[in-house]
Amino acid sequence: MVFGEMVEKGILPDVYTYNVMINGFCREGFFDDALSLFEEMRERNINRNLVTYNTMIVRLCKRLLVTRAEEIFREMRSESLAPDLITYNALIDGNCRMGNLKRALELRKEMGKANISLDIDTYLSLISELCKQGELWNEKAFFRGIQAIGLPPIASVFNNLIDNLCNHGRLADALTLYKRMMKMGFSPDIRAGAQILTALLGQNMLVETREVLCQVFKRNVFGDSNGDHNSWKHHSSKEVKDASHLDSECLEMYGSLICASKCACEIAINGFCEMGFLDEALYLLSLMEISGNHLDMPYYNVLLDSLCKQGDCERAKLVFNGLTNQGLEPNAQVYNILVNGYCKSGLMDDALSLYHKLYEKNLALDLITCNTFLSVLCKNSQVHKANEVLLKVVEKGMVPNVISYNILIDGYCQMGNIGLACKLREEMEGAGILPNSQTYGSLVNGFCRVGSLLNAENLLLEMRDKGLAPNGVIFNTLINGYCNEGKVEEALASCSEMVREGIHPDMFTYNEILSGICKRDMLPLAEQILAEMFKNGFLPDSFTYIAIITKFCKEKRVDLRKIYREMCSSGVYPDLITCNIIIKSLCSDGFFFEALEFLEQIEADGQSLDKVTYGTIINGLCKNGNLAKAGEIFAEMREKGLSTETYIYNILMDGYCKKGLLDEALTLFDEMLCESNAPDLVTYSTLICGFCKKSMMQKASEMFCKMTKDGISPDLICYTALINGLCKEGMVGRALSLLDKMVSQGVQPDSYILSALVFGLCRNGMIQEAENIFGEIMDMGMVPSSSAYNTLIGELSRKGLLERAFDIRHRVLERGVLPEAQSYIPIVRAFRQGVIFGRSHGS
Repeated sequence: MVFGEMVEKGILPDVYTYNVMINGFCREGFFDDALSLFEEMRERNINRNLVTYNTMIVRLCKRLLVTRAEEIFREMRSESLAPDLITYNALIDGNCRMGNLKRALELRKEMGKANISLDIDTYLSLISELCKQGELWNEKAFFRGIQAIGLPPIASVFNNLIDNLCNHGRLADALTLYKRMMKMGFSPDIRAGAQILTALLGQNMLVETREVLCQVFKRNVFGDSNGDHNSWKHHSSKEVKDASHLDSECLEMYGSLICASKCACEIAINGFCEMGFLDEALYLLSLMEISGNHLDMPYYNVLLDSLCKQGDCERAKLVFNGLTNQGLEPNAQVYNILVNGYCKSGLMDDALSLYHKLYEKNLALDLITCNTFLSVLCKNSQVHKANEVLLKVVEKGMVPNVISYNILIDGYCQMGNIGLACKLREEMEGAGILPNSQTYGSLVNGFCRVGSLLNAENLLLEMRDKGLAPNGVIFNTLINGYCNEGKVEEALASCSEMVREGIHPDMFTYNEILSGICKRDMLPLAEQILAEMFKNGFLPDSFTYIAIITKFCKEKRVDLRKIYREMCSSGVYPDLITCNIIIKSLCSDGFFFEALEFLEQIEADGQSLDKVTYGTIINGLCKNGNLAKAGEIFAEMREKGLSTETYIYNILMDGYCKKGLLDEALTLFDEMLCESNAPDLVTYSTLICGFCKKSMMQKASEMFCKMTKDGISPDLICYTALINGLCKEGMVGRALSLLDKMVSQGVQPDSYILSALVFGLCRNGMIQEAENIFGEIMDMGMVPSSSAYNTLIGELSRKGLLERAFDIRHRVLERGVLPEAQSYIPIVRAFRQGVIFGRSHGS
């Protein structure tokens, strides 16, 4: 507007004015207006100068209107104006971008003839086009190319070019030039390497970043001339940190690189973590630590989080220890990441240790980590500890959410403490947090576990009142509760209700109902449910068949082989765990023939039996007294090379001892020692009890001594057997010594042991000592055995000590224990003999 007003008033603009206007129009994007002014200058005979032409040529080339720019260039020269560096750079760049390398190189030659030195922009344009046309890939072409553009083949020039290519966003060109430099033996400097890494990671090109890192760091580090990425995986952080692993020149070079490009290294580590390249991230961290540098805390967080998410908590510990060894102070996020990671990897001791450190430093868990921590504690049956953690985080100002409370409520329900679960629910609602379906599901499960089905039903009503619909899990929980209580009709009613609400029964539903039906011996109904399962597209699974096989076989309703074949034909092939469960169930109910028959069937079908299978069969046979068959199975197990562990020896030895076959038990014990199977407490207890029952007290004592020499502490069972046996054999002194030893070892005697001592002392005429032991039994709140009571009363009565006998009788009656009728016989006999309260009638 001002320009037009100026012309209207007869003030003719000069070249300077036109240049300002043309430049302004070009800058604002009004290119057609700029061209009009350019032509208007010629019409008004205003001489256009170098600035005018350069403005137009630069703008035309940027718009890729190179043909028009070349025309203006020729006009410029026809007006005897000499082009300068700006002119040539614009035209070279334009021609390069249009793929006209030949014309660009011609212009480059003209520059040389005109003694115009190329600057970095000129080289950038030419390098870019050489890269595009593949002129830098082999050695011959590389030198030909750099000679054509007049680029001196020295590293500093290349480094400058790489730096500028990256700054101009020409990453592909920079990477091509960088690779060629490496192949030709030119080492990029610190800035160029950092620029390449930064640019590559900025474009998320982490595969290329790994390649660059490998090329930069491969020399003298691991002696790996091929730069194999996998070689990093075989070197721990400790190995890389050992300065003797690197020569001094290499260490100085890499140390300088890391120090000067800390930002690039942090970007690289962050990128590697995102892509899961943790070996490379840790390697780069090692080099930083060698140089005395360290990551900023956010990058440690990223690295630790990535390691923990991959379950690599051991290396996460190393990184954490390295962080603290450098004097860095971990923040709350570091602790939260590690606690979370340790919890998910099952490292609860480490998680608890860090949790305590967290609070020592007055830091707090965040909500996500807190919930993870609570969940793992509850899964490990440490619900009270989880509750303590929740109380502490609340003290620190964290507000728990419904998930936090649900975890604890479920934990208490799982351990059967429904009272505390309900109390937590009240606290939760008091804090303004409403229970959700998961809350109700846990509580329903808790009530069902303790058999309080009415409360579980009321919870379902409450859910509906609050607009929450019970889901399949809740229905299944209730059905499970009904079936456990034998209320199959209610379970079937719940299943029908479930269907009415649009929730289809699943495999769990059918299995629970079938299990309940079988427990109630409602076998025809079980067949109906099975038919319904098939109709609804459900094939019976292992759990289904476990319920059916064990029940139907007990009732002799079906042949085991027949139902097993049916199971296989329906596509359900029982695994060994399922087979073991079936065998155990049959043995537990005394169906040893069926168990052996089933064993033969699965073995014939190619099922490999394990020590659990054999152990179950041997245990069942021993309990049934069929030791000969148990021995055969044991021998077969050993022939097949299966490890005969201590617990299987214990089963067989227990069977022999109960039958009084102590020679066979000792032979087995010797075999066990020969096979390097260490006897345990059960082994020694079994043999000691066996010897004591046969009154072989010398053998029992020898076995007891061997047991203690082997470092195994006797338990109450061992002491009871020995003391009782010694008392029966009249060795009361040794029994009392053993009692003292037992108490000193922290094993508290029970009424059975003390009663045995009373019996033994009485039989050996040690009435006062027996009376003292009997008093201890009463003082400890125990109930003495009838044999001890009768024996003591009898001995006191025979000695004429009726007053003391009546006193003992009175103390027993005060405990609510009614003496047996035979306990009065010695008292009555004493009266008949004229003995009253310690003196005869005649006296």
